[in-house]
Amino acid sequence: MDIVLSDFVRSTGAEPGLARDLLEGTGAAGRAAQPRGDIKPALEDPAAAAPPWIWRSAARPPLQRQDDAVQEKRLSRGISHASSAIVSLARSHVSSNGGSEHLLEMPVCTFQLPDLTIYSEEFRSFIERDLIEQSMLVALEQAGRLNWWANVDPSCQRLLPLATTGDGNCLLHAASLGMWGFHDRDLMLRKSLHTLMDKGAEREALKRRWRWQQTQQNKESGLVYTEDEWQKEWNELIKLASSEPRVHYGPNGSACAGYVQGSTYQIPEFHVFVLAHVLKRPIVVVADTMLRDSGGEAFAPIPFGGIYLPLEVPANKCHRSPLVLAYDQAHFSALVSMEQKEPAKEQGRCYRRI
Repeated sequence: MDIVLSDFVRSTGAEPGLARDLLEGTGAAGRAAQPRGDIKPALEDPAAAAPPWIWRSAARPPLQRQDDAVQEKRLSRGISHASSAIVSLARSHVSSNGGSEHLLEMPVCTFQLPDLTIYSEEFRSFIERDLIEQSMLVALEQAGRLNWWANVDPSCQRLLPLATTGDGNCLLHAASLGMWGFHDRDLMLRKSLHTLMDKGAEREALKRRWRWQQTQQNKESGLVYTEDEWQKEWNELIKLASSEPRVHYGPNGSACAGYVQGSTYQIPEFHVFVLAHVLKRPIVVVADTMLRDSGGEAFAPIPFGGIYLPLEVPANKCHRSPLVLAYDQAHFSALVSMEQKEPAKEQGRCYRRI
């Protein structure tokens, strides 16, 4: 049994305890008394020693025995279920970069999907339905706002909107997914957004920019605010960024809790501008320019599309790599690329064109 176990561990790289359980579970221990020449063919095919409940793809090449001292093992990404413990550990690591005031130190991170093209069409479609906002993808592509560059140059990568929870915190969920691959369940980004607007160093500069922009919009409708009204509007913006759920009552008297009370655009576009300062990196929002009814008729403008720059952050403290988000039907999603086996130089050229 020791000889079989030793060969099995060398061939598969499995832990000794796991290897012993696998061999005993499949009756492989009974082959220990056989000559070594009879055992070797079975060991070279790990599928023969695997228990029946372990599924192996027919397209996956058999494991090859190799000398670890000569060739380093290489791990490739694949589809798997992220356990809650792993995600919780990742969230703790991210939140540990912030202080008591919820101002996070943001390293430049961008999430990328693994290469799904290596799987069968049926399995790939199943995964994409679960990971990708299909309706948003179709709407923005048909509007000519997303992935038009792939039609101009097929070597350029397409961007895909990740499925994002629509609980009133979708902007921060999308930003978290676009950087780290998990939702902002602990409201770390939302707390940082609120802290920066409420008592951050850039608070007055951000307020000045917001007031100037709002004044331009008010001129179009003939509105003139008093100082009290300006302060009330600013306080409402800060309140909308708060992480404290607010309870409001529906027409039937039922209580509903949420981060943002109902409106056509649940989060003001100014919050996207402030988020760029929290992350210290540009944010690109891909969106249509007009909101359309079921018949395709435009009836209201969509103000979110554009490039948001952290203008109040010193340039030497900013990251140059932008975070790309999509917006459609009052909902934000992260836009991410998929791993490809193309040369890095070619991919870089495509990114610059985008």
